[in-house]
Amino acid sequence: MRAGIKVKTIVPVIVLLIIAMFGMSLFNYFSQTGIMNSEAEKNLKSAVTFTESAYAEQLTVYLQMARLVAKMPTIAEAFAKGDRNRLIHEFLGGFEGIKKGFKITQFHFHKPPAVSFLRLAQPEKYGDDLSAFRHTVLAANEKKTPIMGIEVGKAGIGLRSVEPIAYKGEHIGTVEFGGDMSHAINETKTIFGVEAGLLIAKKDYTVPFTEIKADIKPIGDYFLIYSTTPDLFLNALNPENIARAKTAAAQKGIHIQDIDYKGSNYHLAFSPLKDFSGKKIGYICAFKDKTALQSAIQRALFVNLGIYGAILVALALMINLALQRVVNPIVALTESAGNISMGKLSEKIEIKTNDEIEDLAKSMDRMRVSMKKLLE
Repeated sequence: MRAGIKVKTIVPVIVLLIIAMFGMSLFNYFSQTGIMNSEAEKNLKSAVTFTESAYAEQLTVYLQMARLVAKMPTIAEAFAKGDRNRLIHEFLGGFEGIKKGFKITQFHFHKPPAVSFLRLAQPEKYGDDLSAFRHTVLAANEKKTPIMGIEVGKAGIGLRSVEPIAYKGEHIGTVEFGGDMSHAINETKTIFGVEAGLLIAKKDYTVPFTEIKADIKPIGDYFLIYSTTPDLFLNALNPENIARAKTAAAQKGIHIQDIDYKGSNYHLAFSPLKDFSGKKIGYICAFKDKTALQSAIQRALFVNLGIYGAILVALALMINLALQRVVNPIVALTESAGNISMGKLSEKIEIKTNDEIEDLAKSMDRMRVSMKKLLE
């Protein structure tokens, strides 16, 4: 079957346009997906860095408070003389006033090596030896230097800033300000729109799992200490995720991987969490849901394909109309030439196109007339 001029003209053009438009759609889709992934990674890294900076800032504030207290001569004297009542009188009211604003949970005086002298949060509880798990206090009393950082203790994980106290040139103990780590995690979620949490290695916890609070859950060799969305962390995280992070994070710090959970796609970031001594004890984790943006990009792809399809149909119709103005007269001329070849010379050849085809038709008609006269 012979293909006509219209088919030979339209089909290659349409095929080329389909390839070009489909290629453009895929290019746009993959470019947008790449940009989305890059921005999501940047957002996660910024979120984790913010959390780390918030902890550092909080610890600095606590240390400044502890230093202020430690340098007060009257306080050092009361502490040296074992005057708990005077310390309670001086600080209890103020502690109640500032603990919420500065996220303080610990305001604690210790005698060496790490014996509780006064907890402003629990004045009635004192005299217990904390040496088994209060390593920041032990270090500050032993080295007689300020110690600050993250500490995993019997009551959980917290931020601790410990300042030595001296009286008449003699080291007499330490004062500590501390707080929990949930505030920075919550702020990270609010500012960056991510779900954040803390994982601590079981081996670095000072009490057996059976003694840990019910809201602290295990994930493989780690405990989920705190998170903004526990269900997501407990079900989407698994030992394999953490093992990959452990290998990668050791090489490049923050590690990011893709995971799927309940039909949603997430970027998951792990950043090593270190205690006051610099030892890695776990991870700051953050989830970024990419599902909505990914769906929007996919919808844009389908919309683009739909628009390009409509453009192709419109172009095909336009090309077809344009070709009809060229092809139909040529078809008519072909029929007339066939009639002439078979001796049918009576039918006038008349085509109005106002171009070269019309000139050709007039020439063929003059030829028809000439041939007819020769044959009469």
